Amino acid sequence: MPIDPATLKVISKVATAAVTDENARQVILIACLVPLMLILLVLASPFAIFFSQRSGDINPEEVPLSHTMTSLRLQFKEKIDAEKNDSTVDEIKVKLEGNNEGTVTDNSTDVLIVFALKYNVVEENSMQMAVLKEEQIDKLKKVFWSMNVVTSEIEIIEEEISFTKTDEDGELVTETQIVSRRIKTIYIQSFSAEEMAINYGFNEMQLEVLNEMMRMQGE
Repeated sequence: MPIDPATLKVISKVATAAVTDENARQVILIACLVPLMLILLVLASPFAIFFSQRSGDINPEEVPLSHTMTSLRLQFKEKIDAEKNDSTVDEIKVKLEGNNEGTVTDNSTDVLIVFALKYNVVEENSMQMAVLKEEQIDKLKKVFWSMNVVTSEIEIIEEEISFTKTDEDGELVTETQIVSRRIKTIYIQSFSAEEMAINYGFNEMQLEVLNEMMRMQGE
């Protein structure tokens, strides 16, 4: 069965209806939303195979969340590889901005958390997220590519090189020559959920759920 955030929100509203203290309301609502977020992360992972739909429930217009994320991660890798395989330059440098480990960051979990918080969990018109319709896929792509950015620039430099050759008299002579070299720098940046919360201007509730998710991820 698809996970329905709209239904969970109804349950949370009922649970908070009799509570007059605003802080208590916040705690109850977060307690309802965080489990949904955890389920969402499982559905986007390889473990999603254990939650696959029965054949009679398959809608050809809907795409499993895990398939969409796998496709986006592959496209990101292909985009980087295309930049690295540029045969028109003499040298290629890769700079991973915000990452000191020397490898491209897989921020899939952060992407899903931001996607859910921005478009599903706290909106009144929340939709199920186990499988995605075209509109949801477009929104997920928008979030993914805003959080995974590949840019490049080419610098042309002139260098003086020295070489030795034999002159007409059979003597070795050293000459210099100015050559141009094209150096390409590839910038790869993968933003965290916390960074995107600032960029998207998340409200207090979104930030509370995000902080709780990050705390649980770190345990």
